[in-house]
Amino acid sequence: MIAADVTLLVSGVASLEYMLAKCLIVVSYRIKPITYWLIQRIIKITFISLLNLLSGKNLVKEFI
Repeated sequence: MIAADVTLLVSGVASLEYMLAKCLIVVSYRIKPITYWLIQRIIKITFISLLNLLSGKNLVKEFI
């Protein structure tokens, strides 16, 4: 973990661990287009990553 320059992972406790290790993080999700469309209309949140949700800022790049 500490030897990595950049890390690709999904949101959760692992992203918190990598942030504490001061590693660059990219959060990625793969979902079906219809699911993404439905979620956009039902849930009104701006972030998915745990780090971004806790901070209220865009600390980590998110790719959905």
